[in-house]
Amino acid sequence: MCDPRDADDRVRTDDRPTKAHGSVLVPLTNSLYVRGELADSDSVLVDVGTGFLVEKKLKSAELFYEGKVSELSNNLKDLEVIVQRKQANVRAVEEGMDARSAIANIC
Repeated sequence: MCDPRDADDRVRTDDRPTKAHGSVLVPLTNSLYVRGELADSDSVLVDVGTGFLVEKKLKSAELFYEGKVSELSNNLKDLEVIVQRKQANVRAVEEGMDARSAIANIC
């Protein structure tokens, strides 16, 4: 699956091919693209997940990708908070183990 930010940039670009020059690169995977011909420059296929493609008008596709980027950004912020909590828990456990080791070495 392509990065939604890249897809959003592709949808928004003012250099979109017109019917006169309809040659585009079509992503098959994250790293493999093939040359294709654009049949309709007013509509695009949008990957909505699990391999399903939906035909959307350009403005609708742009809104879809903006929403995806926003959702992913929010998820990333949430994950950062969770990781910070987990790291704090690890530090607390390590400090507790160090304290027990120090007490065991004294006795």
